[in-house]
Amino acid sequence: MKTLRLTSVITAAAFLILLPACKKEPGPGGKAHIHGHVHYEANDETIPNATVSIWYGETSANGDVDDNTTTDAAGEFEFENLQKGNYYLLAMGSDSSGAVRGGGLAVTINKKSEEVDADIDVE
Repeated sequence: MKTLRLTSVITAAAFLILLPACKKEPGPGGKAHIHGHVHYEANDETIPNATVSIWYGETSANGDVDDNTTTDAAGEFEFENLQKGNYYLLAMGSDSSGAVRGGGLAVTINKKSEEVDADIDVE
């Protein structure tokens, strides 16, 4: 009887210790997507070939960038296969005059397979 009780206590303790390790952190490995456009705020012109950087688990540009992508000819970008959580996006690109523009946006994915529209205005 004591062995059964001891085994139950050890099993419960192991479960409580390992449970937080099962929580999935923001980043790759999920089913959610963030997609949108990068455009110049003053005239709503889309910005092709802009670099869009993403930080996992952040609401501002904090620490090292976790991933990058480049907008297509229509100024569109996408980050796929993400987990639920907070993300920060920063876009840098040149408008039609050649001026380098930048802007950022905090995004939250709330559902496991959510598609989030995230249009980034650059100034």
